[in-house]
Amino acid sequence: MGKRALLNIWLVVALAVLVWVVWQEPGHPPKPATVKLTGLTPAAVDKIVITNRHGTISLAKRDGAWWMTEPVKVAANPVRVDSLLQVAGAESVSRFPAAGKDLSAFGLSKPSVSLRLNDSELAFGGVAPVDQRRYVRVGDIIHLIADRYSFALTADAAAWVSRDLVPKGADIVALELPDAKLFRGDKGEWTVTPTDEKISQDAVKAKVKAWQEAQALRVAPYDKRPAHGKVVIGLEGGQSPLQYEIITRKPELILARPEVGMQFYLEADQAQRLLTLGKPATAESTDNN
Repeated sequence: MGKRALLNIWLVVALAVLVWVVWQEPGHPPKPATVKLTGLTPAAVDKIVITNRHGTISLAKRDGAWWMTEPVKVAANPVRVDSLLQVAGAESVSRFPAAGKDLSAFGLSKPSVSLRLNDSELAFGGVAPVDQRRYVRVGDIIHLIADRYSFALTADAAAWVSRDLVPKGADIVALELPDAKLFRGDKGEWTVTPTDEKISQDAVKAKVKAWQEAQALRVAPYDKRPAHGKVVIGLEGGQSPLQYEIITRKPELILARPEVGMQFYLEADQAQRLLTLGKPATAESTDNN
């Protein structure tokens, strides 16, 4: 073996030893394990209760989907719920016993927001003046965590409602629009009333699909304005029909569900896509609605 080859081997060995030394960091204690706010994983949570200035919002997981059970029964927004569930594993940056402490100093004597994940109670207090981390009491311990969850926890019930006009996994078997009624037969073919030979099965299926996939831009509490028509959606499996009142078509399409106290806001061009099976409504009728 030549001198150059031997030198290369020693260089590789020396580099490996150096990497090992740096990796082991001799003289430095090992980093402590991360302490999490709770022992729960997001997947383990199937009940959520939020209490804030708007009241109590209860959510429950059923057949893999989240539903609001209080103050109304309606499908919940899965994106918002999944984001909130990350608080279960939030890192506790620092912590100390609550016993003997003046809880008012941490905004925890009368917390404005509380959260229950299954049976774990979390009370959210104020923020630390130095690093703006949030005080959260869990049992007898007060934790400091990154303040990522307070905004969501202070929202009203409408913020937790799903934006889907038809719940995921629910199949439409009937659709009553302002200008037509659609019914799906046992073999999957659709009947249209009143009959119109110009309307194909593909057009009907496209209309049903549009409703199946429709999502609101936002959801807000129902403000009890007069309706200008309605839509009734029959669902497979004997589920209760969904009923939407048409509040306005312009400058935005607003569809209300008075029985759950919510209204759904969509772009104005969705009115033609969702509400009309035949020829478009006249400018005069859409402007007046």
